[in-house]
Amino acid sequence: ELPEWAKMPEPEKMDYKTNPDYIKLQQEISAIKAKNEELIKMLPPGIWERHMELRKNIYEKFKSIVGMDPEEMLADAIKKVEEFKEPAFVNEEKSPVFQMKRELDAKIEAIRKKTVETIKAAVPSKSREELKEQTDNAMDAVYAGITAPTDENATRCLNLGNACPETHEGLLSLLTFWCYGNLTPNMEQIVRTPPELPPTGLNSLLLKCALTEGGTREFKERMKLYFEIGREVVFGINNWSEFLTEMEPPHHKIGHGGFTGVIGKVPDDASMKQAAEKALNDAGNKKFERFRG
Repeated sequence: ELPEWAKMPEPEKMDYKTNPDYIKLQQEISAIKAKNEELIKMLPPGIWERHMELRKNIYEKFKSIVGMDPEEMLADAIKKVEEFKEPAFVNEEKSPVFQMKRELDAKIEAIRKKTVETIKAAVPSKSREELKEQTDNAMDAVYAGITAPTDENATRCLNLGNACPETHEGLLSLLTFWCYGNLTPNMEQIVRTPPELPPTGLNSLLLKCALTEGGTREFKERMKLYFEIGREVVFGINNWSEFLTEMEPPHHKIGHGGFTGVIGKVPDDASMKQAAEKALNDAGNKKFERFRG
């Protein structure tokens, strides 16, 4: 049941007989009838009577099949037209239902804007300098966590990753913590990391990197590069030895001997070239096994 405020007002009743078009039509019909009577009087004697007799026979045959003769059908059609009521037109500007919808939409939009403003006030956006400091710290924590997987470094990865989890570096820091294998470092009770958590996190991170705007490589090219870098690590072509020797993390020396995916293309550097060729030769002869470090 619709409430009273939502009901449409009753349409105004209009007498079609007062409609100017209807009056004009009736006048034309009357003129046609008068003209018809004049034409009938001009016919030779007996012609009209014979016509009416034939029409009667035809109408009776028609009525026996259809149920009404043509004149009755015409009269019935006129009656239905006269009794027809046009359905009420819903005026969205005046309809109480649509007015209530507009008011409700306006209230929802006002609440949404206020909520966004409140969130922004409570959690202000990070400045460029603050975000850079957080991502730099996260990368340092990642390097420390990989080269020296201790409770202290694992905790640092967790804390610094949580500081900027929306960034690539923050997610990588959390991923490094998950790879540590213990979700409760610095505690006697050890809670093992679910085995599917690190690979799922790595998959998400690679996808996030591959979909990032900018750069010269398309999505497929990036994914292929990541795969080659993975093989580069697994086959020992790049194990960060020079960075560990120089005590300089690879993310501090971008473009200087970092991960490049050299298996896909043999590098120019002599030592790296030799290592790549050896890895390619050994790849088909050795079974891949999990390894430490």
